[in-house]
This record gives sequence, C-alpha cells and structure tokens, in this order.
Amino acid sequence: MASKLVQLQSKAAQASLFVAKHGGSYYRQLLEQNKQCIQVPPTVEKCDLLSKQLLYTRLARKELDSVKQLWKNRHELRVEDAGIAAWFGLVRLVVEVSHSLATGSICLRKDWGAARVWC
Repeated sequence: MASKLVQLQSKAAQASLFVAKHGGSYYRQLLEQNKQCIQVPPTVEKCDLLSKQLLYTRLARKELDSVKQLWKNRHELRVEDAGIAAWFGLVRLVVEVSHSLATGSICLRKDWGAARVWC
C-alpha cells in the first residue's frame, strides 16, 4: 500500500511539473484560437446578455428534445396534448411579437395591413 502511495505521489509531481512547464503556452494558444469569442472590453451588460442567451439556448434545446420525443411517440398523442402545445406556441408568438414591437425591431405598416416588416 505504501509503495502505491509513493508511485501516486511521484506521478502527481510529474504532472505538476508538466503543467508548470507547458501550462502557460497552452493557455496562450487556447486564447489565441478563441479570441473571436472574447468580449473586449468586458461589460456588465454584455455579461447579462450572454447569460440570458445561454439560458434561452438551453431552454430551446430542451423544448426541441421534447418535441422530437413527442414526434417519435405521435401515435400516442392525444388531442388535448396537441391543443396545449398549440396554445403554448401561440402565447410564445404573441410575447415575441409584442416584445419586438415594444423594442422597435418590428414595424407594422398601414398599407401592408398586419404584415410584419423588419426595420
């Protein structure tokens, strides 16, 4: 048991030396490869935006996975489930359009009726 402990300690020491020797260059190389993903200068607003985008991306992936699962089991789908899904989609669309109208990213023009035009 003591010999295994000594072997483990020597391996840990070798790994520590390797990281100390090559860790800085690896870190610099990694930063250079991913510099398009780094926000300069970092701001609180950008951090909040990125965290919200990450949250919504994860939620969308979960929703997509659940839709795929429903599609696989569509023979077991009931009318009530389809109605709930349609209602959820409609509410989501209304929220998105109302938010876009409030922020000015969608304009409604009288001559186009209710057509959406991206400004």
